[in-house]
Amino acid sequence: MISTDDIYAALRSYLLSVTPITEVYQAQDTRVPIPVGQYTIMTILRRERMSTGHDTTDAINPVMTTGQVTSYTVQVDIYGDGAGNHAAKVEQLWRTIWSVDLMHSLNAGITPLYADTVFQTSLINSEANYEERYTLSLHMQVQQDIDVAQDIFKQITLAPQGTRPADLS
Repeated sequence: MISTDDIYAALRSYLLSVTPITEVYQAQDTRVPIPVGQYTIMTILRRERMSTGHDTTDAINPVMTTGQVTSYTVQVDIYGDGAGNHAAKVEQLWRTIWSVDLMHSLNAGITPLYADTVFQTSLINSEANYEERYTLSLHMQVQQDIDVAQDIFKQITLAPQGTRPADLS
């Protein structure tokens, strides 16, 4: 199963590949102070089931795989000089096959879908100064597969009542 940590790791690598910003963090519970200068913050906003689950079994191994396609929405906030240009670049590239190929190389179960329009959001820092901040949401499809033990039998012995069993394996 692809965890939220897996999603953050793949998206962080993607963002490091498409912008010159080297500080990319997961929001909430990071215990990291807000950096100075250019940086990016990622926040998972929503997770929605896109399909009914499906199950597959393996006749040889006692495993059942249950799968489900899930949509994730991740808010990306880009801060610092040139934040608007970097956000526009991420928005445009996210919608391309190039991004699909890159994300699949980082995690084959994550596929970019689309990006919302970039917008400017105000940020007033601790010194009461405005800082440049642009926000966009990236939408992705995540294939969630979970393997669970499945009882199977490989042999059955049948015997009519009152006779000796015959092995029918």
